[in-house]
Formats: sequence, C-alpha cells, structure tokens
Amino acid sequence: MLLGGLAVLVVGIYVADLLGDLVASADRSRAADIAGLVVQLFVYYIVIVFALDTAGFDTSVLTTLFASFVMALFGALGLAAAIAIGIGLGWGSKDCVADNIDGWMRRARRGASDIAEEDGSGRRSRGSDDTLGDSDTFDDSDSFDDDSGPGGPSGTGGSGTGGSGPSDD
Repeated sequence: MLLGGLAVLVVGIYVADLLGDLVASADRSRAADIAGLVVQLFVYYIVIVFALDTAGFDTSVLTTLFASFVMALFGALGLAAAIAIGIGLGWGSKDCVADNIDGWMRRARRGASDIAEEDGSGRRSRGSDDTLGDSDTFDDSDSFDDDSGPGGPSGTGGSGTGGSGPSDD
C-alpha cells in the first residue's frame, strides 16, 4: 500500500510538471507563467491527496479544506463580479439618467394628471383592476357575521344580544 502511494506521488509530480510547463509555454507573458504555476500547484495538491489516500491515510480533512477553499474563492469572485457590474452600470448610466430625467418626470406627471382628469375624482373608472370603478361598489349585504364575539364584523357580536359592544355593567 505504501509503495502504491509512492508510485502515485512520483507519477503525479511528473504529470504536474508537464502540465505546468505546457500551460506556461502557451504564451510568453507573465500571466501565462502564473497560470502555469497555479495549474502545477493544483495538480500537486490533488496528487498528494491521492497518494496519501492510496497509502492508507485519512484524507477527509484535506478534501474538506480544499472544498472550503474553492467555495470561498468562487464566492469572492461572484461578489467581486456583482460589485464590478453594479459600479459599472451606475457610473456608465449616470450621464444618460442626468440627460433624460427631466423628460421622464414630465411624462410621468402628465400621465398621472391624465388619469386624475379621466373621471374628475382621481379614480380610474374603466379598465382598472386595482381600484374601484363606478361599477364596483361595496354593498353592506356582502358582509357576514362570523360569530366572532363582541365587536365582530357587524358590531353586534356573535351572541345575538344586540348592542354595539361590551356594556359598562
């Protein structure tokens, strides 16, 4: 078992060196060199974990550590992207908003005054589901007594004793 772990380690280090050099040689820039080093370190970590597991050691702590690191890394990248997009959209659109806000407000006020003038009371009388129109009236016969006790919906209470609430006996 120990020899198997050692074999995995030797072959893995050789593969990690090959992959790191391959990525670094893709371009002669500093970024490619850094990317090659990151790939090499990543493969080293995976190889060491596999070699220790093959040798019979418990690697659950290492895999949990790696999973936590990856989640933190991608969480930080997502947060950075959200902040960058928010700042970019905010700064990028400030001139457009400054140029157009007067026209937008003028149209909104004109639309509100047209609605208010439609029936003279500020309510829409047709084509509206969110306000009461002329045909939508509240009828007291629609209410019901739910026998909820004194001060219920009808004001008489559920006992049928009459009156408008508790008495001052």
